[in-house]
Amino acid sequence: MKFDKFLLSTLWITALVLAADFWFDIRFGFNVFLREHWVFLADIQTGTESVNIWFYVSLLFFAIAAPIGLYYISKPHRRIQLQEPDKKTTESVINIIEHDKKIEATKEKTEVITTVSPSPMRPPSLVVPSHLKPITNPAEHISVPVHEPVPITTPKPPQPVIEMDLTEINSVLSAAGYTIKTPPRIDGNQMDIWATGTDEFLLVGKMGLDTETMESCKYKIEKLISETLDDSIDIKIYTFTDIESLRTWVASYPARPTRSDEVEDFDAYNEYIETVGNYFNKKS
Repeated sequence: MKFDKFLLSTLWITALVLAADFWFDIRFGFNVFLREHWVFLADIQTGTESVNIWFYVSLLFFAIAAPIGLYYISKPHRRIQLQEPDKKTTESVINIIEHDKKIEATKEKTEVITTVSPSPMRPPSLVVPSHLKPITNPAEHISVPVHEPVPITTPKPPQPVIEMDLTEINSVLSAAGYTIKTPPRIDGNQMDIWATGTDEFLLVGKMGLDTETMESCKYKIEKLISETLDDSIDIKIYTFTDIESLRTWVASYPARPTRSDEVEDFDAYNEYIETVGNYFNKKS
């Protein structure tokens, strides 16, 4: 990549010098490659004769155009692309999953049949209760066992699922300047937060989700990004499981406004994040 930019820079300077020579030659009869013409220009400047003002304007134009062109050539242009998963690999994984499901279903069916129906080949051995066996030495006192009552346990009511109005979450994110995207489903968990910000920020969250599961979802996102994105781009992922931590964090780290020269890169970043979300939705 650096060698390509070096070649482009060399081509730009060469083309600019040739264009300048052509312009000065047809407009002022001045050849930039001849030393005698530069000496003649120096003599005029130190003498009483004046130089055409457009000569200096043209010289200033080419002097400014050279570094501007070099700047845009050397400016890094980031392009974010998500590699589509290999079709053969995906089909193999699906076949393996379907095969495992069939095996599990067969095992469960076999276990149910074994539990309900005794084996026709060998009936179970008969166990004679102890009180029906002949008593050779009867005891003087026969104690009858007393069965203690089984305590009745009242089933606990199901824990209420923490639900959060997405309008409130989106309001907090929008007020902090973050761009809200459609939340995907990751590992069976429907995310409530899926937002982007400048400097490659990605906010992810599910209200009420335990920390371990949230970290597992974050790991899967990081793994997909590392497999599909250039190492030069560092996407910073922040996770949230409650509204208060989200409010506190965005208050301390609001999204930085996008500069005019960052619009194209930020649009590409948003498109990539949408592609990542669609990938998880198709996988779930």
